[in-house]
Order: sequence, then structure tokens, then C-alpha cells
Amino acid sequence: DGGGSGRDCSARDESGQGGKLNDSVAVDAKRILLRYGTPISVLDKISEEERIGLARTIARTTLPEREERLRQLLAEAGHMQVAS
Repeated sequence: DGGGSGRDCSARDESGQGGKLNDSVAVDAKRILLRYGTPISVLDKISEEERIGLARTIARTTLPEREERLRQLLAEAGHMQVAS
């Protein structure tokens, strides 16, 4: 952004890490995982970084396959057991 566009480019805090922007991504990731069936008790044990990665993978999965794919990913990572 060359400035002057009226956009707020203050999404970084003093540490150089994304502040508001990363918080927004983390919140969106949590919503996606909850939407497609991750239990809250499981979600609470998953790091923010892993949540974001899982949500990105699910976002690239076709809509009808998202719930099943998320269960598979959570099982592969040892967060849940897949019901037989």
C-alpha cells in the first residue's frame, strides 16, 4: 500500500508480529474448525498455529467433504479417534 488509500496498515505491533491481523485469522480459524465439527474440548488443546493450518486445509477442501476431512486430520494428529 503506497499510503493515501485510506487503509489502516497498523496491523503490526511493536514486536513486528501481526497483531490485529493475526488475531482475526486465529478467530476465523477457530470458527471454521467449530463449524465443521471440532469439539470445543479438542479445540482448546490445539495450538493457534495448528488451528490456522487445519482451517486452511479445510478451506481448500470441497464443501461436502469438509467434516469428514477434518475428522481425519484431527485423528491423524492424535487429537481425536475416528469412530469405526
